[in-house]
Amino acid sequence: MALSRQQLETTYQDIEVQLYNFALRWVFSPTLAEEIVHEAFIRVWHRRDEVMVETLRGLLYTTTKNLALNEIRRRRRHEALPFLGWLE
Repeated sequence: MALSRQQLETTYQDIEVQLYNFALRWVFSPTLAEEIVHEAFIRVWHRRDEVMVETLRGLLYTTTKNLALNEIRRRRRHEALPFLGWLE
């Protein structure tokens, strides 16, 4: 069964703060943590036909963690090779 807009909105209202705090523990930036959480919800919405409601929360946490880890890797790469900023 495809994920409905109402189900995603309800889940957003229920766990947005927890996901934000989860992301903040990874990236230590309030603005970036907020962006990561929003991106996680957007990505889940784009794949709503494949998402099972029963696993939605876990999927959102996993997506948030993966986006945070991607940001950490991006930062490390940027810090290690600042003269190659054109690669971004």
